[in-house]
Amino acid sequence: MSTLHSHDNRAVGAGQVPACSLIELPADLDTPVSAYMKLCGADGGFLLESSEHGRGLGRYSFIGLPPFDRVEIRGREMRISTSTGEEVHQLDPADPLAPLRRFIEQSSRSLPAGLPPMLGGAVGSFGYDCVRLFERIPDSNANENGLADANFLVPRSVVEFDHLTRRMRIAVMPCAADATQAEVDARARHYRAVLRGPLPVEEEQPYALSSPAQECGYAAGQYIQAVEQAKEHIAAGDIFQVVLSRRQSGHTPASALSIYRALRSVNPSPYMFLLDFGGFQLVGSSPEELVSLDEGVARVMPIAGTRPLAADEEGNLALEQELLADPKERSEHLMLVDLGRNDLGRVCEYGSVNVDELMEVRRYSHVMHLVSRVSGRLAKEQDCFKLLASAFPAGTLSGAPKIRAMELIDELEPFRRGAYGGAVGYIGRDCRMDMCIAIRMVHLQQGRYTVQAGAGIVADSVPQKEYEECSAKMAALLEAIRIAEEGIG
Repeated sequence: MSTLHSHDNRAVGAGQVPACSLIELPADLDTPVSAYMKLCGADGGFLLESSEHGRGLGRYSFIGLPPFDRVEIRGREMRISTSTGEEVHQLDPADPLAPLRRFIEQSSRSLPAGLPPMLGGAVGSFGYDCVRLFERIPDSNANENGLADANFLVPRSVVEFDHLTRRMRIAVMPCAADATQAEVDARARHYRAVLRGPLPVEEEQPYALSSPAQECGYAAGQYIQAVEQAKEHIAAGDIFQVVLSRRQSGHTPASALSIYRALRSVNPSPYMFLLDFGGFQLVGSSPEELVSLDEGVARVMPIAGTRPLAADEEGNLALEQELLADPKERSEHLMLVDLGRNDLGRVCEYGSVNVDELMEVRRYSHVMHLVSRVSGRLAKEQDCFKLLASAFPAGTLSGAPKIRAMELIDELEPFRRGAYGGAVGYIGRDCRMDMCIAIRMVHLQQGRYTVQAGAGIVADSVPQKEYEECSAKMAALLEAIRIAEEGIG
């Protein structure tokens, strides 16, 4: 076990801040899923993994262990809960995320370099409805589930898996200002002992299926009517595109972890996540980055244009050429690239925004997509919070022009979107950030599941086909729930 001290010698020298405790051990007997099962119980936790283009795990996986500080945003109020109490902040429209920025800076000030990026940072969800922090968008629908618009866990202990070296690290920081070095070291040793122990015995549940998924919000034929109304706005020149979503819900006995295991098996993606906030869980396998920031370079990666994978390489090559030649797919994709350039241009140094990749075909577990990469150097007066505000929400989940499209979403969709269509990921203590778009996701709350999917409506959209596109996207999530219910091993 090693002890890592801060570079802030004033604090350490005065004995005011205990050092972080770091234990490194082999990862040949545990997987991220088994470690999560051992370490995270009823108090919540998170598991973040990545699959590179649907083929094998990415290099790192991360597990966040309780206890956590917590951050919630409801409307224009932010609530920060720690072991010592609770703070409530009224948010300034000019800089609504300022309290979160200050909290992360203060709570991680004593941390040294070389630790997992989310230790002392924030991991969680900015729901779609957080857009009203940044833009004047109507708010016509009720908050049916009563949850906050944003929910974040601030971890004091993180397990990092390095799949390249087949090692794992347990990183533990003080939970309170009066914590002692002995307490920090004892927590790290406790986690090591738990990892060396057996898996917890799961209670045998009687076999049961979920209730059939029911349409939420829309009456019969109402989604078709909403698409027709959207096309009228497009024909009038009001917008170019708008994304309209559908939602289905039902009950299931399956746990969040079981659904996560099923989803990562049938639909591995670049962003796989299980976020357990205690009262509810978000489980997802998103293919699409919203925005990232690393070493001052901001990046967005628009994805638009899809074909299913063929049975053989010859078929895949033919589908790639078909996708690249499709004028509708190309037009929609270029519109989203322009949105990405505009989003980054507002916060990046003048002249630094570039399209690094344009309409590259990438293959994932079941489909291929057209993917572009736009990057720029963040301006010195900006930070990850301003970058997130500039890019939020994704154009692929709203439309273009973005603000007018969001006004129509509020008018035409019969529900608040909640977590769907927002962002899931982490904001690191050093202002590194990696956020995916909250899609291909199951929301679980007290045995009730909710899934949601959207379709991009353009001038030549066929309403019934857009309805069916939403159904197909939700079907993959419902299949993961079914697999989890039947037992996955």
